[in-house]
Amino acid sequence: MLCEKCGEALAVSGSLCQTCQDSLSDNQSAQFYTHSGKIDFKVLGGIPAITIVSVVLSFIYSYSVVYIPIVGYFNIILTLCFSAAMAVVTGQILRFFTVRNSTFSFCFGLLSGLIALYFSWVTFEYVLINRYSEEGLELMPLAKDPSAVWEIACSIAKEGWYSLGGTTPTGIVLWIFWGIEACIIVGACALISLGTIDSAVFCERCRKWADDVDAILNFKTTDPQGMIEKLSSADFSFLQNVEPVLGADPLYFKFDGHCCGSCDDLFTVNLTQVSRSWDKDGKEDSSDDILLQHLLIDKNTFDELCRFSFVKSAVHVDDYANRGTDGISAENTTEEV
Repeated sequence: MLCEKCGEALAVSGSLCQTCQDSLSDNQSAQFYTHSGKIDFKVLGGIPAITIVSVVLSFIYSYSVVYIPIVGYFNIILTLCFSAAMAVVTGQILRFFTVRNSTFSFCFGLLSGLIALYFSWVTFEYVLINRYSEEGLELMPLAKDPSAVWEIACSIAKEGWYSLGGTTPTGIVLWIFWGIEACIIVGACALISLGTIDSAVFCERCRKWADDVDAILNFKTTDPQGMIEKLSSADFSFLQNVEPVLGADPLYFKFDGHCCGSCDDLFTVNLTQVSRSWDKDGKEDSSDDILLQHLLIDKNTFDELCRFSFVKSAVHVDDYANRGTDGISAENTTEEV
């Protein structure tokens, strides 16, 4: 038999190994899912894929920066899009190789960001020089020579290459701009990669990522602090006093989470506070604040949360019901409190 949490072989009968039991001993009232910390080092085989993707995206990024004569916010948007695209690819590679280690995910994201940063410089110099210089520049020799990349960057910094507000940034000013760009690219890859793994739940028994279950329940409560205290003790009795969310409510709470669709033995929920506001034109702006994440619950509690859904808005819940799980049906997802 295997430990339900970390997947290690059990020395004696039970559901958890001794290490996992000890890790839960400090919090007997509520248990939260944490990654096992395991790393499949085959993920290092994903580095060539990251390199290929970074080269392709770097060309798109560099051509956009050099050939589109708009400087300012547009450049920031391009940098954010480039960083986000690289981060998404990195996160998916980590998921594909079932990495369940937060520290490794962050470091792998840093590596991905550095690769993306390097090739963005290679392609930027290649595109810039071949546009304005008659001599031209060959791509492969440049990509293989980091010292040449640095020397060209220093040369560009001395002269500048674009105008902003009637002036041409050079020297330390241009290096500051480039430093900010580098922090965005590398930082975004690292943080988004970490968030991709930390927001997910892995079933060690089935050796697969658990399914996302969105919008299990949206609700209002007049006692948020009491609700959080009860949830910290794995007490869901407060649900008897919650109310449905109306269209103009500026503040409400929602449950979403994860479940393993293979073994029906792993269920977690997140509690999120949603704040909404509207401008004078009626455009809505909302922000989410996660209050509790990856609270482990049993199947019966998950079923009860699904029954409390006020509106049938979560296709994932319906899909779960359609598998024939006892206690949940497509009809009772609309049951009111």
